[in-house]
Amino acid sequence: MPFNKELKQTVLTPQGYEKVKNELSFLKEVRLRDILDKLSAALESERALLGNTAYEQAFNEKELVESRIDELSRLLPEATVSLTAGNSEQVGYGSTVSLQIDGDVEVYTVVNSLEVESGKISHESPLGKGLLGRSVGSEVVVEVPAGKLIYKILKII
Repeated sequence: MPFNKELKQTVLTPQGYEKVKNELSFLKEVRLRDILDKLSAALESERALLGNTAYEQAFNEKELVESRIDELSRLLPEATVSLTAGNSEQVGYGSTVSLQIDGDVEVYTVVNSLEVESGKISHESPLGKGLLGRSVGSEVVVEVPAGKLIYKILKII
């Protein structure tokens, strides 16, 4: 999950904020402790650090987890929790939108890139950018390599 390194405000849905907070808690309280146990066990089983692959793997894993902890620790205090979901007038962070494209209906929830999973799209994606601030009946044109896609907003949930 990418971290917003620019000086832009990170906006999360309430569920996304909780998800990131829970990830940070898990990394600090469970994952990091497990890795430190692996490091300790690797040192006990083989004193020579050079060529100790178990130690090297655990050390590299520790570096990655500490980096993610640092990233989330900086992000959470600065993040804004969006309360626009439930506003059926305009699409905002956390809005679920029913869209028509080529006769088909698709449903997406607009979220921060940290929250993207099945059925959710990033506010930074071409479609997400196009949807923000729009209302029911609006058309959103999205440029893709194959041409243009035209989405019509049917409903904001």
